[in-house]
Amino acid sequence: MARVKQSAVLHHPPMGEPMGPGGRRIVGTSLVRKTKAMTSTGIKITKRYRPGTRALRDIRKLQASTSLLIPRAPFVRLVREVAQEVRHDFRFTKECIAVIQEAAESHVVEVIPDAYACARHAKRVTRMPKDLLLAQRIRGERSRPWNLDRRPWTLR
Repeated sequence: MARVKQSAVLHHPPMGEPMGPGGRRIVGTSLVRKTKAMTSTGIKITKRYRPGTRALRDIRKLQASTSLLIPRAPFVRLVREVAQEVRHDFRFTKECIAVIQEAAESHVVEVIPDAYACARHAKRVTRMPKDLLLAQRIRGERSRPWNLDRRPWTLR
């Protein structure tokens, strides 16, 4: 006899019993916290996605957008801090900051896949700082990554 795939059936508890994430029954609690998910008929069952589904959706959304990913205010503070270490009387226009931010984000977007390739070459899944350093060294951006200076932008 051939086996047939059965679909899962979600059993709803009687009215008034609290539900956990994914429609599971919460056992041992007597109080239900009122949230935005509450409806007049009971507690709304939230949709539970498989691991990685929402991450892929977020990636597709970010790849389709043209907006900048780094928040503007922290980036401006960082640029001004770096400029202060080089020279104290630097001033920036809005357009200049926008160009610097666009260039910085495009550079990061180009370097990170190379760093992941370095991690995969080392038979790892997690990207580490040494992968970024190796990717930059291969690209020719850092000639001496063994230099432990914390501020590579300072003039020597």
